[in-house]
Amino acid sequence: MPAFHNPFDFVIDLAAVDLRSQQAENTSLERVRRLQEAWRTNPPHVLEQLPATASHSSFDVKTDTRLSNRVNGIWQETIIHTKRTFVVTCRDRLGLLASMIESLSMGIMSGWIFYQLNEDLAGIRSRQGAMYSACALQGYLILLFETYRLTIDITTYDRERIEGVVKPISFIISRRASRFILEDLPVPFFYSVIFYFMAGFRAEASQFFTFFAIQLLLHLIAVNLATVCVALSRQFMIASLYANLSFTLQSTACGFFANTHSIAIWLRWIKWTAYTVRYISFYSR
Repeated sequence: MPAFHNPFDFVIDLAAVDLRSQQAENTSLERVRRLQEAWRTNPPHVLEQLPATASHSSFDVKTDTRLSNRVNGIWQETIIHTKRTFVVTCRDRLGLLASMIESLSMGIMSGWIFYQLNEDLAGIRSRQGAMYSACALQGYLILLFETYRLTIDITTYDRERIEGVVKPISFIISRRASRFILEDLPVPFFYSVIFYFMAGFRAEASQFFTFFAIQLLLHLIAVNLATVCVALSRQFMIASLYANLSFTLQSTACGFFANTHSIAIWLRWIKWTAYTVRYISFYSR
């Protein structure tokens, strides 16, 4: 080991696969293979450095394999990545602040525009616009914001997936589980509280929590749609193009602008690609 070098960094570099170039990858793979072979054979000079209480049975290959399989299980892997993502999210104060500011500012601006809507014919038309603003525009901002953040975080996932330490399902579950309390729940809640009462909707608890539940579902759909867009392309320009294309498609088919029954019958199926159409059909009951 070089002088004045961190022993832990040295060991990690020694046992890791270098993916910066093909030559470095081949060299590091051969080094890791030799380390694995040396551990399987248990050379005497390694065992002599172990404590006297340690026995050969403690380092049996079968036992080590069972432990490895258990540790690398999907459940344990998801828990570990959830804890790490939670810590990273807490440290990302700028991202948390930006999401909260977006929720509060969007709720205030939308509530100001649709402030205390009347119940006459003009008010009914305005309420339709308020519903579209609540179920589409708020989700659109979240969609773009999550797409941008994922294009940054996905580089770490790609590297770890190549090394075999993370699976796609554990990455998706851990990302949402770690951010549910910090972002996924408070962002739609703050927006719902501000916009719902400023717009003058019915002041009933059941009605409000129905509104909030739908906002929460729309938020989760938006962040997962962003995951799909980033899965198609790692570049933000292309991923955001996919996000805008999907949002434009569902905006034209959601029923707010054109009645779905007036669309050609062979094209009417596109209404099922718009998750906002379910919002208006449920909330208008």
